[in-house]
Amino acid sequence: PNLEGPTYGAEPGSAADWILKGWTDGVPSLGWPDTIAFLILPVFLVISQYLSMELMQPKTDDPAQQQSNAILKVLPIMIGWFSLSVPAALSVYWVINNIITTGTSLIIRNSMSVETVTPSGTATASAPPRANQADTIFSPPRDKPAGFG
Repeated sequence: PNLEGPTYGAEPGSAADWILKGWTDGVPSLGWPDTIAFLILPVFLVISQYLSMELMQPKTDDPAQQQSNAILKVLPIMIGWFSLSVPAALSVYWVINNIITTGTSLIIRNSMSVETVTPSGTATASAPPRANQADTIFSPPRDKPAGFG
């Protein structure tokens, strides 16, 4: 198999025909080894997209938000279906992008402080220890120029 995939040269409306049509005696038109090789990418894509959604969605008790989240569970399957109609290289890009974007977002989210709300309505921040002012690479904030309020 190559990165162009079985959709190379297909008519715009029939890019998924490689999996839907041309079966002979239970064998797909590409043969089982190539068909399985091209179907692995959409499976990885659906799994990576589902994991990304699960890791990135905030947990909530709001029933309306939970219903929206339930509807969003269909999106990885739709993206997997779309990946059957595009060159295999695009599926590789989507999988790698999912992994890198999710990993980066989780690292950034875990490095930020978390504000907890107390019953009195005030928020307290638990920030990671800050570096000494002299150790930072940023310059200190400047005073406002005169005439700007």
